[in-house]
Amino acid sequence: MKLMLMNRSIPLRYYPRIISASLIGTFGSPFRFYESRRLDKKISQVEISRPPVFILGHWRTGTTHLHNLLCQNPQFGFVTMLQAAFPRSFMSTNVFKNLMKRILPRTRPMDNMKMGIFKAQEEEMALGNLFPYSFYNAFYYNIYKEDK
Repeated sequence: MKLMLMNRSIPLRYYPRIISASLIGTFGSPFRFYESRRLDKKISQVEISRPPVFILGHWRTGTTHLHNLLCQNPQFGFVTMLQAAFPRSFMSTNVFKNLMKRILPRTRPMDNMKMGIFKAQEEEMALGNLFPYSFYNAFYYNIYKEDK
């Protein structure tokens, strides 16, 4: 809703998406609250013993492929599609897992790469779901702008 209000007018044909996203967000509120109360202290006490690896690159240059290759090595952790889609509540309910299994396509539309709720996903998606200042949010807004 905050993103929608920041960007003012949105074409009518996108209202079903806005309504469904709002319903999912509203439905997820108790789960986010529960998970925050239950896990925030534990998460803040986790010590990261090894430095992270960052993959930087331009679109369509193989960064996703490199990411997927690195994720095959058990020494690396990664964010899954489920975690990126529901960054504040993915641990506390199976409802989101079942929902995503039903609505997520098997492959990405732009390049036919396999998708799945436990497959690696770019962290930017999670940031877009946590904050209004993400490239993903700018991307969504630019789609709306093209329709005007």
